[in-house]
Amino acid sequence: MPQHAFDTAGPLEIVVEIGLGRVELVCAETARTEVTVEPTRPDPEAQALAEQVTVELDGSRLQVRSPRRWWSPAPRLTVTITAPEGSRLATRAAVADVTCRGPLGELSVNTASGDVTAEAVTGDVTVNLANGDVRLATVGGRLRARRANGRLTVASASEVEVDTANGDTSIGEVTGRVRARTASGDVEIGEVSRGEVTVQTMSGNVRVQVRPGTGVRLDLASHSGDVRSDLAVDDAPPVGGVPLELHLRTMTGNIRVGRSAATPAR
Repeated sequence: MPQHAFDTAGPLEIVVEIGLGRVELVCAETARTEVTVEPTRPDPEAQALAEQVTVELDGSRLQVRSPRRWWSPAPRLTVTITAPEGSRLATRAAVADVTCRGPLGELSVNTASGDVTAEAVTGDVTVNLANGDVRLATVGGRLRARRANGRLTVASASEVEVDTANGDTSIGEVTGRVRARTASGDVEIGEVSRGEVTVQTMSGNVRVQVRPGTGVRLDLASHSGDVRSDLAVDDAPPVGGVPLELHLRTMTGNIRVGRSAATPAR
């Protein structure tokens, strides 16, 4: 089981490139970075591949790369990394699950199949995958997710851009712009207070909750479904303009707009 350790004074830029397997990153208060590469299942061929993985630190850039296997499917590997808080992770893989714990600076994942899970990300998150679920806690920057099949769940984000062929999207709270497009799947936003929210779905329900005290301009339409807003309607726009616009469209599905249970905006 190859193990590597480096003295690192601050956050790193971490790049992981593997064929099949799992990537686990723990960001903690530490001045030491540790990397372990091991077969997901005990197997001589997998152990040999793990021994061939290169782990290199160049300044603040840590790179973990497995050799490409063109002639046969590669064995699955598990890459476990402990790094300083605020480190940035970019993962490229054919099939891999990615799990991040602790405060991460940025996250980028490109894989054909696999689940992505992360706790606190202070910056941007970019996810491109064909099949898999995405589960995120807090995203301090912009969340961009493109996936063919799978569910996306995020507790809070500053800005969200989502494109999905098949799968539900659930956003707890967003403080800025939202653009969500899906062919088949529900879209739910727990609380929004400003910016422009644009949701388009061919088949699926749309539900958006607006923070109490927030003025909003509504643009809602469903070709085959019910459209309902529980918001009070004013004859004149509020002084200073409307801080929030909702543009919600669905071909087959219901649209619901209401107030969240949060404290009114001041």
